[in-house]
Amino acid sequence: MKAVNNISQQLEDMTLTVQGRTPEIFAHRQIVTAFICTFQGSSFEDFRVAIFKPWHEVEEATSFACDELTLLHAGKPHRLLAPDLSKRWTVFPFAFVLKPNTKPLHLHWKHTEHRFVQPEEVETYNTVPDLDITLWRTLTGPDTAEGLKELREDHSSGARSLATKAVRILLISVTGADLDWSSNVVSYWRAFRLVAWHLAVNGRPSMGAAIERAVLRAVVLASSGISKVSTVDAAKEVLIDACMQALKERALGRERVAQQFVSYISPLAASQRAVTFLTLSISCAKLCVLEYARQAKHQAIHIIVLESRPGFEGVRMALDLNQAILSLLAAEQQTEQQQQQQQQQEPSPTANGSIPSSFPAPASASTSAPPANRIRITLATDASVGCLAHDVDFVILGSDRINHSGDASNKVGSLSAVLTTRAISRKPVQVIVAAETEKISRRGSPHDALVEKNNSDEVAAAWPIREEEKRMLVGSGVVEIVNIFFEWVGSRYVDAYVTERGVIRREDIVRQSEVAAREWAEVFENL
Repeated sequence: MKAVNNISQQLEDMTLTVQGRTPEIFAHRQIVTAFICTFQGSSFEDFRVAIFKPWHEVEEATSFACDELTLLHAGKPHRLLAPDLSKRWTVFPFAFVLKPNTKPLHLHWKHTEHRFVQPEEVETYNTVPDLDITLWRTLTGPDTAEGLKELREDHSSGARSLATKAVRILLISVTGADLDWSSNVVSYWRAFRLVAWHLAVNGRPSMGAAIERAVLRAVVLASSGISKVSTVDAAKEVLIDACMQALKERALGRERVAQQFVSYISPLAASQRAVTFLTLSISCAKLCVLEYARQAKHQAIHIIVLESRPGFEGVRMALDLNQAILSLLAAEQQTEQQQQQQQQQEPSPTANGSIPSSFPAPASASTSAPPANRIRITLATDASVGCLAHDVDFVILGSDRINHSGDASNKVGSLSAVLTTRAISRKPVQVIVAAETEKISRRGSPHDALVEKNNSDEVAAAWPIREEEKRMLVGSGVVEIVNIFFEWVGSRYVDAYVTERGVIRREDIVRQSEVAAREWAEVFENL
């Protein structure tokens, strides 16, 4: 297969064009913008293979090295037939951004000249086949571009929050100007689906499963009404209504997971006077333990929260838990006081059946007040898990994606927390993944194999050293500072998957993953 990659300086809304001498089959064309490379791909959207080739080809043609470019995003792959070349290609487009202060472009000897032009000018040149179509499938409108940037740079929200944000961005693209160029319902519908594809694929790949399912739901809702309209204005109303409906459906997902969580663990912990939970980062686990604490009124509860570097999301989780638990305990105490006052006011019958007017009713043992400190939180560093896990009953993990095999991707530190707790807890600890079914990724998703590495400055920010010393390490050619956000917890370590539909089995995950793949193909494969 052939891969075609366009280098796009989107910050200036310009497209690089390169005139070339070779290869001979392109010698007659004004522009050889494409950097063409051959690879053995296994599927139509095999980004895992395709993504490695463009860097080499771009560097060879322009001299820009990998550290001088940022991969902005992928474009929607498509197939094309070039009759004059007797070729059928699969095109995998990618958009790059030049980093500031890069060295001047130096052309390979094969090429004669270059210039930057506006994307809309490309169709006025005699180019490699369908370059204008490839650009259309790669570049986005301003609202969509801003939304993609927001999704990429949001390192504090979980997958569900990002998925909801993605649907809102999809709505903004409809109400804004990104689709206004469409002249008929067919092109308007295609443009809408292309925006949805970009949000799903390029927003935040490590959390892509939830984003995919969220925007896909909006597209599916819209598909039932789009065939009934004949004008762009009517189509716009259909798409707006679909996005609004998709947002409404998302409102109660986590609360349902929390309810199912309580239903699952209550029989397991019913005989215990005290229960200890361990979790990290910020996720659906927060609502789960809060709902359990609300219902288990006469049980001591200990919640261990690991702070989760480098973003310290666990600190935010502990803060939220603290506020919610203080309110919960205050409400319980107020309710208990009201019950006691009511019992004191109600007269009790004497032995002969008469009712004295001055003796309060005795307090019932069953209504004894829970201890004021029955719920406590321990906030600790991730490295402290070995010191704190001896009495843990349940490890609760959220998940940003669950793959076809049931492996759960969660904040880095999850695997060490699971393995350490399983090894040293004196109790038969259970590992529970609490997540909505939308986190189950479609079978064959290329994002399951991606490792998200982020800016090393996020790690260095917490170091207790001088700024110049930080810069020495960050800029060192010897020291590599790694900032990996997510890791996989294998399905063999998971005892239960609790979702809004209840506890599901691994075969349920396989089935849901295959359904997601079919729905994805139906909506986007022929786009």
